[in-house]
Amino acid sequence: MAFRTSVQNTLVEHTLQLIEEVFGVLDQSCYAVRLWDGTTWKSAAGTDIRCTIVLRHPDALRKMLSTPTELNMCECYLYDDVDLEGDIEAIMPVGEQLVAQPCSFWDKLRIGRQLFKLPQIMDCRSGLPLRRDDWYTNT
Repeated sequence: MAFRTSVQNTLVEHTLQLIEEVFGVLDQSCYAVRLWDGTTWKSAAGTDIRCTIVLRHPDALRKMLSTPTELNMCECYLYDDVDLEGDIEAIMPVGEQLVAQPCSFWDKLRIGRQLFKLPQIMDCRSGLPLRRDDWYTNT
């Protein structure tokens, strides 16, 4: 049980660092990101949160950012990898900035390396069921 908690804590810390690196540089400050375990990252201290991006499982950020296109982000929403709570229109400029954000080859390589440290969970897109009950149990 302690090993599982340690692994979950490592996943949470790694995901929060990656969120800070990718989302922390964006101009918009009206959103938050909530992880599968309830941990929340806010874009800027003291701002009014209008929308929350909810990552449903540890692989959600990898799926969302591995191909940072509008189509992929919509698919992540449709396949229930991520959810949006609050004013959905408030998050649209964030998505547009994320897609349009200039990124050098070395930045892409570094972020991609960090993304692939996150676990890969098979889902309905690959034809294999996703066992989410393992990620939602608090042990």
